[in-house]
Amino acid sequence: MNKGDKVFYARILEKADIYEVAELTIRTVEKDYFVGTEERTKQAFLFSNNSLNNTIFYSRNSALNKVLDAEKNKIRILSEKYYEEY
Repeated sequence: MNKGDKVFYARILEKADIYEVAELTIRTVEKDYFVGTEERTKQAFLFSNNSLNNTIFYSRNSALNKVLDAEKNKIRILSEKYYEEY
């Protein structure tokens, strides 16, 4: 991985119900971590090198498949509580 590479972040936050793919540009590379900046919002994300091929992918298709699988297999939890009306 080099500075300036384009990678794709499979952002899966189950409790917040967020399933998306973000395109990142690598801005910093160190021996045990790297930082990517999202193109639209300019938000920076810090990742360890263990994230490669887990949540960070070089192919958009691989990231999209990861997100779609996670979204398909998510557990539906109703956050609304229903009460009887008297």
